[in-house]
Amino acid sequence: MAVLKLSALVDRISGKLEGSVFTFGSAGQIVKSNSYSQPQFSPRQTAQRLKATHIPTLWQSLTLAEKDDWAALTPSYLYINKAGVESEYSAYGLFLLINQNLQFANLPLQLTANGKLGGKTAGTIEVDGIGPADLEFQSSSAATNYLVFFGTRGLPADRVPRASDFLQFAALNILSGLRNTDLFTEYTGANGPIVSGLRYWFYYKNISPTTGQIFQVSDNFFGDAI
Repeated sequence: MAVLKLSALVDRISGKLEGSVFTFGSAGQIVKSNSYSQPQFSPRQTAQRLKATHIPTLWQSLTLAEKDDWAALTPSYLYINKAGVESEYSAYGLFLLINQNLQFANLPLQLTANGKLGGKTAGTIEVDGIGPADLEFQSSSAATNYLVFFGTRGLPADRVPRASDFLQFAALNILSGLRNTDLFTEYTGANGPIVSGLRYWFYYKNISPTTGQIFQVSDNFFGDAI
């Protein structure tokens, strides 16, 4: 919109009028064409736009417990706002900040707040029976969980397992309620036979099968083969 400065006569115009821009400087009145930027749709720009819209969609997929975990993390990420005051990000703002930086750097996204597991657990799981032809786990949970199991080969009872001793051998849904699940075939296919008299250590990860987000990593637990 043009602005007119009135005197005895109209002697100055500033602003935009249709396709022209009016300015006034030391050289007097200047009139130039108004330029418009055109949308850019190169493959690289399109990819960047998709990246920018992907992160907010992931936030909407988080559970309330997971969002609460991000809120609990905000005091660790302070910044100075425009007024020069130290402030905290919102949970959503922190999620965007961290994951957009990771995504633009082509690094794995961090859906779970650092040090948090979203409040979701698989209940209780223990070895119910183990031997040369048997490996049964008993579980009790209020909800169905997708669990990835890791286990060691047979060790002496006085041997403490190292992280490198654990090999993944099964990934499956464990239904809610009190359940017994036989994973003998899966274990022996990955780790070899079960030998009587040795101790076998296990742990599991409770994850989202769609995003790979880790909700829980169990403590190590064991069973002695009979």
